[in-house]
Order: sequence, then structure tokens, then C-alpha cells
Amino acid sequence: VCYWGNLEKKKDELDWYFSDIAIEKTAKKGLKTVICLTGIPRWLEKKKGSSNLPENLDRYRKILRLMVLRYKDEVQHWEIWNEPNVSLKGTLDEKARDYVELLKNASEVIRHEDIQAKIIGICARNACPVWLKAVLDKDGAKYLDIVSFYSHAPITTLYQSAKSPVLAFRKILDG
Repeated sequence: VCYWGNLEKKKDELDWYFSDIAIEKTAKKGLKTVICLTGIPRWLEKKKGSSNLPENLDRYRKILRLMVLRYKDEVQHWEIWNEPNVSLKGTLDEKARDYVELLKNASEVIRHEDIQAKIIGICARNACPVWLKAVLDKDGAKYLDIVSFYSHAPITTLYQSAKSPVLAFRKILDG
């Protein structure tokens, strides 16, 4: 995860030090890297009703473009935002709408700069099937290549329970 607020503490002053080191060390070990640019700098105006999205996505697009150009030889997978199902504010419908708008903008930038890149989304905490469905209902799938989620629940809960979020995700994705 790359926290945008650490990358750009002051407007137009980018500090790539920690990102560069992480990418370099990962590459030296022969591992693939996924970057998730998330969180906004304190100086940037937030979208009304949101604690974690910029008012204007142009700035996000600019920073994401710079990241893709800088790392496209090492990074082929880009995850869009961290835990948007809990970090964005509003109703489920409002969060899904805002997230799909973010996905659309990210997808346009990433695919313009690196047509081979893969876009990862949903990024749901607690493997939230309701979040997946809300984003897909707003046509979010057309901006994604890969769906991600995670949970702090024991592995048996994820796969074996009658309320398994993994099975619920699968059911939604299978249509």
C-alpha cells in the first residue's frame, strides 16, 4: 500500500524514497509487486461527505499517472483504494457510486499508460459480498480485471460456514 499522504505531504512535492526502496527490494527478490495508492494528503480538499476521497479526481489521476509511468516496468497490478467499503462515507449506494467513479478514473489512467496492466478492485474488508454486489450493480466490473477481498476471520469461517463470504462472492460473480 502506498499512502498518498506520505508520497505528497506538500502539494507538488513528491517523495518517492520509500516507494522506490520497496519496489527495488521486491524486484531484487524476483517477486511481483501490487501497488495500492490510497488515502489523500491532509492539504487536499476532501469530497463532501467523504473522509477519504478528493473533491476533484484530477489530482488523483495526476499522481496515479506519475506512479504508473515510474513503476510500469516493475508493477503490472494496481489495486484501487484500500478497504473502500469501510473507508468511504455515506450510504452503501453512495459509497459504491463514488468507488465506481474512482475505478473509472483509475482504469482510464492506468490503461492509457500501460495497456498490459491489471486492475484490482473491490478490496473489501471482511469479504463483504454486499459491497461486491453494490459495485457490480453500478457497472464497476467494466473497470476491473481482478476482484480482491480479505478477512480477519478464521479460515474455516471463510470457506466452510453456511455464511461463508467466499461462497457468497462466488455466487455473485457466477451471476
